[in-house]
Amino acid sequence: MEFFQNVDLSFEQVQCLTRGLHLLAETDGMHTREETLIREFYDACRPAGSKSYEDTVKTAFTLDDALEQLKSPELRRLFIKTAWLLAFADGKVTGPERDKISEFSKALHVSDADSLELQAQVKEFLLGKLTHIKNSAALADVAKAMKVL
Repeated sequence: MEFFQNVDLSFEQVQCLTRGLHLLAETDGMHTREETLIREFYDACRPAGSKSYEDTVKTAFTLDDALEQLKSPELRRLFIKTAWLLAFADGKVTGPERDKISEFSKALHVSDADSLELQAQVKEFLLGKLTHIKNSAALADVAKAMKVL
């Protein structure tokens, strides 16, 4: 199974995701890695001549806009999965990040069980990126820290 399926997003959906991820990152203080990930996503999808990242994140993220832009369950799950990935970007998922993702999930009709499954997929994906580590004890420590083991 692919971690992210290829999904065609409109630029309005990209802007919505960018604003939501930006809000999530700000819940516990924007980390450089978080902003880099959000900006790279936005810039990779941004058509020439359209609003800059800075201008896009000046507009507040609203859950009403997310409901309007992310109409399908697949798009809503994609947003929550991406939110979990962003939350892990700085090495630690904080309480405020968990609370914000829970708020997003409820508003977007993503069940708690589905959100937890998406979180587990993110953890598995991230641990899979560490398979080159020869020190299995260190890898086990990382897995425990991520609460996978």
